[in-house]
Amino acid sequence: MIDLCASVFDWATYRRTKGAVKLQPPAGSRRLPALLRGDHRGRRHEVTVARTLTFPPGTILVLDRGYVDFAWFAELTRQGVFFVTRLKDNAVYAVLGTRDVPRRGPVVRDELITLTGVRTAARCPYPLRVVEVTDPTSGDPLVFLTNQLTFGSTTIARIYKDRWQIELLFKALNNT
Repeated sequence: MIDLCASVFDWATYRRTKGAVKLQPPAGSRRLPALLRGDHRGRRHEVTVARTLTFPPGTILVLDRGYVDFAWFAELTRQGVFFVTRLKDNAVYAVLGTRDVPRRGPVVRDELITLTGVRTAARCPYPLRVVEVTDPTSGDPLVFLTNQLTFGSTTIARIYKDRWQIELLFKALNNT
């Protein structure tokens, strides 16, 4: 979200005295987003906007936890679109199988899963994947959820890590 002065940009007012524009980076190349979508007024949640977009098969969406929507993930999977996001702590799933992880490096586990929660299983019937890494800076676990079943676990972790480059882009845009 890029903050704007509501008195100058009255078309962007989303509170009495605040204005904003949201830019959505739902699809991207290795370096820069391929698409930025502006949403005036900043009122609509990002996932609401993201659900309205279409992506070519093979696209990889890198999403924060605010985008977790299992019905949307099922639709993306049907369309051949991949996603990588953080797994919410309360997700309920069963492990279908495990994959080997590199002996060295931050990857702790790599599992093929199916959602079993009452609210989630019917929304996304496809097998998904959980990749857990240890954050080298803090030592905290980072658990990723993806429908990309063929990339190596370190590649999945790297895709999410590179998401921060997009965050830095938005920070730079917001400071201009």
